[in-house]
Amino acid sequence: MTLANQLYFEKAQLPQAMLNRLIRLAAFQNPAFYRAQARGFSVWDKPRIIGRAENCPRHIALPRRCLDDVMTLLRDNDVTCDIRDERYAGEPLVVSFAGTLRDDQQTAVADLLRHDTGILHAPTAFGKTVTAAAMIARRGCQHARARASPGAA
Repeated sequence: MTLANQLYFEKAQLPQAMLNRLIRLAAFQNPAFYRAQARGFSVWDKPRIIGRAENCPRHIALPRRCLDDVMTLLRDNDVTCDIRDERYAGEPLVVSFAGTLRDDQQTAVADLLRHDTGILHAPTAFGKTVTAAAMIARRGCQHARARASPGAA
């Protein structure tokens, strides 16, 4: 497995049944489909399932958020996995954060810094940008691996 902007698996290295299970890890039910269905609206233009896996010529690519589920699936099936980490670590920065974080923002920063990757999903006016700026200063790199999701509601 190559860990980069996504998780990449060489198709030739795994049986089709395992590839299918990996692809299913990157699929989820579309809430818009079920909302429309519950209201009696047409669902002809709304997929029931959204799949985020990409079928490349030699690889299957999954979103990085699937890493924990992938590792569990492989472990449960006694599949050993060599991981090549090719993520971009960012450019080192010497910066300091001059702002003041609220308690909820401090909690978010502390929680996110405990992990290698993550998404800050918070309501409008939470201060996602200032929270991300604080994380960049704490990590000391321009491309912080945990990033705020702009406009998350």
